[in-house]
Amino acid sequence: MLLSAELTISLPVNGYLKVCIKGKRDSAADLSHTFKKYGSNFQEYIHGLYENYENTLYVTLVDKQGKERVTDSLKL
Repeated sequence: MLLSAELTISLPVNGYLKVCIKGKRDSAADLSHTFKKYGSNFQEYIHGLYENYENTLYVTLVDKQGKERVTDSLKL
């Protein structure tokens, strides 16, 4: 069973929000999505989390040119 979570985040500058859920086995199982909204405040639903598992979520700020500027991770 896959689970969902709500991510609310405020960034210091405007950009696009990219999230990546690390797969259980290898990088081929990673789920990644860049949201279309451009801004600094986000409230998004993240789908595809594993049940009974410590999920690692990478959150990335992407600029208007598509360059990844900063990435941080969190455990869910």
